[in-house]
Amino acid sequence: MYHNVAAIDIGSNAVRLLVASVRDSLTGPVSKKEVLIRIPLRLGEDSFTNGLISQARIRWLAHVMKAFGYLMRVQQVRTYMAFAGSALREASNCDEILAILKKKTGLIVQPLSVNEEAWFLYESYATNKLLPHRNYLYVDLGGGTTEIVLSENGRLVDAQRFNVGTVRELVGKELKTERQVMIDYLNRIKISHAPVAIIGTGGNINKIARLIKTTRDKAFTIRSLQLLYNKLRQISVEGRMNLFDLAPDRADVIVPA
Repeated sequence: MYHNVAAIDIGSNAVRLLVASVRDSLTGPVSKKEVLIRIPLRLGEDSFTNGLISQARIRWLAHVMKAFGYLMRVQQVRTYMAFAGSALREASNCDEILAILKKKTGLIVQPLSVNEEAWFLYESYATNKLLPHRNYLYVDLGGGTTEIVLSENGRLVDAQRFNVGTVRELVGKELKTERQVMIDYLNRIKISHAPVAIIGTGGNINKIARLIKTTRDKAFTIRSLQLLYNKLRQISVEGRMNLFDLAPDRADVIVPA
């Protein structure tokens, strides 16, 4: 017996819908991706620059969410959750937009708390694939924020959110002081817990891993990351699109990522 569930992520660089089928097994629930759709609606360009979301992007977001609602019906989704990322959370007209979405689409969207985001991030990678009695960092690199979760001996022990993100940097609204706060935090964790690896998530991380030609369960080195960065930053956005088959809204943020 199985049923379909869905998740909607209203991010700073894009809006995504994931539909998955979930079935019970002897070892617990097993999920399988059925539908994944990404719409390049960059709310962060408005929110981080002007402090609010423009009417044009609100209408676009409403159309996207209405389409997602229809698709979830077609896929016979039993339950869903929809979350607002930093661009929508920080917008001065956030409450107004959430009310519009509920009225026009029937979908309820909620801002993610740091703790909720930490648990989702922590559960994104099976702990049985990790070395026992070792410490790891989980990092979600987004358009508006970077979430960092510390795992100590298989337990979530700390979670932090920093206003450091790819779209925020592109529009010139990332504070050097905030980035330094994040770096200082990472240095403290390095000394106190000596994590053996970083588990990265997010669209840019996934794309970087593919460009480095690695797989989900295989680590890539800092050196390989530096080599890719040096190559990409010397090429124009259009060049990155052509040479690496990147979408326009990925080609510009991948270097800040």
